[in-house]
Amino acid sequence: ESSLRESPYELLGELGRGGMGVVFEVRHKSTGHRYALKQLLLADTPELRARFAREAQLLARLEHPGLIRVHSAELEGPTPHFVLEFVSGGSLMERLQREGPLPLPEALRITREVGAALSYLHQEGVLHRDLKPQNVLFGSEGEVRLADFGLARELGSLTLTQAGELLGTPAFMPPEQAVDGHSADARSDVYALGALLYTMLSGAPPFQATSPLATLDQVLNLPAPALELPGLPPSVAQTCAAALAKDPAERPASVAAFLEALESRSSRKAARQPAVLAGLSLLGLCCWGGAWLWINAGRATPDSVSQAPPGQVWKPWRGEGAWERGQLRALGKRYRVLAQSQRDAPLRELLLAGSQTGLEGSPREQRAALWQGALHTTS
Repeated sequence: ESSLRESPYELLGELGRGGMGVVFEVRHKSTGHRYALKQLLLADTPELRARFAREAQLLARLEHPGLIRVHSAELEGPTPHFVLEFVSGGSLMERLQREGPLPLPEALRITREVGAALSYLHQEGVLHRDLKPQNVLFGSEGEVRLADFGLARELGSLTLTQAGELLGTPAFMPPEQAVDGHSADARSDVYALGALLYTMLSGAPPFQATSPLATLDQVLNLPAPALELPGLPPSVAQTCAAALAKDPAERPASVAAFLEALESRSSRKAARQPAVLAGLSLLGLCCWGGAWLWINAGRATPDSVSQAPPGQVWKPWRGEGAWERGQLRALGKRYRVLAQSQRDAPLRELLLAGSQTGLEGSPREQRAALWQGALHTTS
């Protein structure tokens, strides 16, 4: 903290602390912009300094909307540090502690966004190796930012891990990473992503014991508990279980494959529900329309027929148009010509015949004559 007094940044508070460094919220003294500043602890350890410098260099060359961006770095001197983008939405761990298990759509959204960032890392030849709720941050609009690359390793590079040193978080660490960090590959991050999804849906990681060593023993020797939650599609639980397989060969081969399986299985059931609802809605609409036409067919008054708007096509048996329906109802009340009556059939035939053969006079006079004839026929 003493070195920050001489820097262009004003210390606002501590955001988090880990085994290798501490993260502060700072504000640039000239611009007023807020940043996150990560400072190395135990800077006199050459290996930690090298690992810290590698994290800063990785972040500087990686560019993806799902990753925290680095703005500047000071890797020499007594207190190495680098300055990062500040995100104000907190971490996934804080959200889980505040809200508990997340709804399935939200958990899937976060999984997709974290998976997109991981897929980009793998394409760039980088493994994260420390995916956990504390390292998933949120922007002001809820967008995901993947953070903390202190344990990230480039595929094919020499590791800085000492023999017997355990790096990572046991609850989210795949068995092969716990046994030998050299054997970790993209499927190791697939395991961690599956554990992250499990945690978001259930509120707790798949393995959790009273100590890190006891948790590690469960990771190595026990199968992952089944994800059984009310309303959870079995296919989602099966995809999550596949990602948590002990043998990397039994997991999805890549993060992209895991996301594809998760998306296709979770959307299959969701796609069926709207189709069923749409079919029922259409059936109900057809039944309602048919009943309405049946009830409103064949009602009007002969006195008001001549008041039809000029050019109006008069089809009383179809009940089309608000004006026609009103005339049909009036006729039914006055002369008891009801749609359900047996006399409705000859009435309909007479009207249909008149509309096809034509009568003398204007359209209004023709319609009036047809109605008078219909009333005489049915009386």
